Amino acid sequence: MRGEKKPHQLGGLVFSSRCLGLDRWLASFYRKCLKLVENLSTCLGWFLIGLDLKPKDQAIGKKDRYVVDSFIKTGGMGNIYRGHSLKGLDVVIKTPILDHPDGMGNVRLQKIKTEAEILNDKDLIKHRNIVSYVDESEDESNYFLVLGYIDGHRMKDYVRKPLVEAEAIKFIRALLNTVSFLHKKGILHRDINNKNILFRRGHDGIVRLDDFVLIDFGIATREWSPSTMREKVTVGGTKHWSAPEQFSSSSITSPSSDIYSVGCMLFYLLTGMEPYLYINEDRAFRMSPEIERYISRETAEIIKVSTSPDPLDRYQTAEDMLTVLRGIVTPYLMVSNRKHVLGSVTDIGRLHVCDENCRSKGFTRPLDLSLQNALKPHISKHHARIYVEPNKRVFIVDLGSLNKTAIRRQGGKFEILIPNKSYELEEGDEIAIVYNEKLGPYRTLSFNKK
Repeated sequence: MRGEKKPHQLGGLVFSSRCLGLDRWLASFYRKCLKLVENLSTCLGWFLIGLDLKPKDQAIGKKDRYVVDSFIKTGGMGNIYRGHSLKGLDVVIKTPILDHPDGMGNVRLQKIKTEAEILNDKDLIKHRNIVSYVDESEDESNYFLVLGYIDGHRMKDYVRKPLVEAEAIKFIRALLNTVSFLHKKGILHRDINNKNILFRRGHDGIVRLDDFVLIDFGIATREWSPSTMREKVTVGGTKHWSAPEQFSSSSITSPSSDIYSVGCMLFYLLTGMEPYLYINEDRAFRMSPEIERYISRETAEIIKVSTSPDPLDRYQTAEDMLTVLRGIVTPYLMVSNRKHVLGSVTDIGRLHVCDENCRSKGFTRPLDLSLQNALKPHISKHHARIYVEPNKRVFIVDLGSLNKTAIRRQGGKFEILIPNKSYELEEGDEIAIVYNEKLGPYRTLSFNKK
C-alpha cells in the first residue's frame, strides 16, 4: 500500500503533473500569438465582402429562413455567423469571401459548396461525432451553408495540459472510429486538428472527451475510393497537423493522410504541445527524453509510425491503427461479468442525480460507474474514486463513504481503506464497495490490466 497521492484535476479530467520547461513557455507564447491573429481576423471579417450579414438579417435557405444573431469569426473559407431558424433551431451560417485581393473567391465558393455536398448525407447527418448539415441557399451569388450549432469548447481551448495516457488513447480510439466511418464512405477530412474538434457541454455543464464533434470539412474530398486508394486533390491543410503530401505540388492523398493528423492529435493530447515544436526539417517527429519519460514505448512507437513523412510507412487505414491501439494495456474493472474500462478518473457510487448537497461536499462530476439503485442505499452516492496516472499506475480512494471500501490482494484478507487516502491497485485486486467486518463484502469488483 502507498500513502496519500492526489491527482491534478481540471474540468473533471486528470492531467499528469510535469513541466516541459522552455517548450511549455514557447507553446504558451505561440497560443497567445494565434489568439491575436484570430482576433485581428475577426475584425477584418467585417470588411471582407461575401454575403454581408448583420445581426437580425434573415437568410433564406432551401428549407427555412435563418436569423443572424452574431458574427463569430472569419475562417479560411469565409465568414461564420451564429443564428437560429424560424423554428427555433440554433445554427451556424457560413458564407464564402468572394471579393478578396487574392482573387480566390470562386475557389472559396466551390469549397463551401463541396462541404455542403459532403455533409448533406443521411448517414453523416445522423452521426453524433460529425457536424450536422442543416440547409443551404439556392442563390449562388449569395451562397451560404447552414450547420448545426454546437454548445461547447474547441479542443484547442479546452485541453491545454497533458492528459493521462489512458484518457488520450480512449479519445483517439473514438476519433479513429469516426475517421474509419468517413473513409468507408469515401471521404477524407484532410484537416483534423485541435481547432476542428469541439467538445459538447452536457446538461450538467460538464464537458466530456467522449462527446466530441468533428467540424470544418472545407478541404475534405470524397474523390477517394478503396479501388483507387490514392487520388490527386486540392493542395491544402493546416501546417504541422496535415500530412506533408497535402502541401506538395502532386498532392497525392489517401486515408493515411488523415492517419498522420490523428497521430499528431495523440501527441498533442499526451504533451499539451503543438506538433510544430517537435517536427524536424525532414518532417519527422522527434521525441525528447523529457517527453519520453511520460509516454509509454508502445504509444511512442504508434506516434512515430502514424506521423511518418512517407505515407506508405504509416498505418494505411484507421482500422490498422485501432488494432494496434487495442493491444496497449488498458486498466479495467470486471463488474458482474462486464468489462468497464477505466478513464483518467472513475467515480463509483449509488445511482442518483447530483444536487446541491453533493456539490456542497465537493462532488462536482457525475458518476462514471453506478452500482445500486436508491432503494437499497448501502452504497454511498459518491463512494470511491479510481484514477489512472500517466505511467499507468492506478490508485483508489474511499470518498468518505458511510459503509467503507476495502481491497483484498492474492487471496488474503480484506483491508479497509482509510477515507481520502490513496492506495495503489495491483493486477487481480478484489475491491469491496461496502465492507462489514462481520458480514464481509457487499459488492465486489475485480481490477485488471491485461
